[in-house]
Amino acid sequence: MSGCKSGSQAQNSATSQQQDQQVQQQAQVPAQTSNRQHGSSQVKNGVIDTPTFDDTKVEGVIGIDGGVLTTTLKNGVKVYLIAPPGVLSVANTANIDQSQNMSLAEYKALPTTADALPLATDLGNGVEVGLSAQKWDMTNPIFLVWDFSGGKKLQEFQKFNTNKKGDQSNHCDYSKASFQPELCAAQLGIPANKTLNTKYFAADPRFGEEAHHAPVFIDYSYYIGTDDVLVSRVANSVSLIPQHAAKDELTELIKGSFGFGGVSTQQAEALDWARSLQLTDFSMDFFNGSLDTALYYENFKALAERNYFVDLLNTKIKNSTSDDEKQSLQNILNGVVNFSKDQPGKLLTEWSKGASADPSDYQSVVEAGNLRRAYDSNLPGAKDLLLEAMNTFHVIT
Repeated sequence: MSGCKSGSQAQNSATSQQQDQQVQQQAQVPAQTSNRQHGSSQVKNGVIDTPTFDDTKVEGVIGIDGGVLTTTLKNGVKVYLIAPPGVLSVANTANIDQSQNMSLAEYKALPTTADALPLATDLGNGVEVGLSAQKWDMTNPIFLVWDFSGGKKLQEFQKFNTNKKGDQSNHCDYSKASFQPELCAAQLGIPANKTLNTKYFAADPRFGEEAHHAPVFIDYSYYIGTDDVLVSRVANSVSLIPQHAAKDELTELIKGSFGFGGVSTQQAEALDWARSLQLTDFSMDFFNGSLDTALYYENFKALAERNYFVDLLNTKIKNSTSDDEKQSLQNILNGVVNFSKDQPGKLLTEWSKGASADPSDYQSVVEAGNLRRAYDSNLPGAKDLLLEAMNTFHVIT
């Protein structure tokens, strides 16, 4: 993979860099958000009734070869909706054609209800992503990129296009369908525990069919080596609202993410932010609700979150005055420890099997990239698995 750090370079620097980066990230997050507002929209049959601007709305038909939609928001920020090649074919079912009408539009007002958590609007009111005929979350997501750098980071990433393989080997250029944030992170040699953009995040209001209000979550994100570009996960039609990261708002959103079913990706993101902010004051809903995320969401976020979650449980057990609560927490702790005591090894093995299955398959390529990133981060076992299947992993060598 062009532009990738060597394994020895990453191994020598990863440990020292990770602690320094984490301290710096925490220091950069302000304590409070100013000018937060309540929305005034209504949810009707699972759809928010907030109007969008017609002059910046873009639409297109995206097929199995992928594609990109882009628009410039009223504040000058450019956003990109990227469907990598092969994603829609993987998502195909009897009810979904291998092409979709996709749309991207900016909201005129906050797409939230009056009783939802207030949000800041200094970065705009957010965007509506529309995917036709998509009734379930796609197996592999597409990506919404917010470029807060004024195009400077895109120009840097586009320099990778000059390599001999052409732009299809550049997974960091988010103006092209070849963009894939996990592969980009591997290409850049991002340490395994660096999983968050700590300057921006996207709020994700969810609208149930019968909902009188829309609970708001933190949308799942990917880190590609810069806080000036936010990469949001999109697996269905969704509303996303960009926010400056601040501890007060994030804490409210984190605590509201647990005890509510069916949002495992949002819980993974909330737990990652809790780790970054080093939050410690949580109710039992947090520990019960985050169990599935900590155990079963298999990616770099889960690896990074595991030790933090175990420390939280031990502290909660120590400070609890209720025998019943202590026993409940101990049961959760036992489950986490038993399941994830070899979590890195299990995860690496799964990536190795997936990558070896079909080197032309979209998910196989992604898992090969994750394995290379694990190797560059010096995770135990990654080197042997990578060397065993080096011929298969031509996309990351």
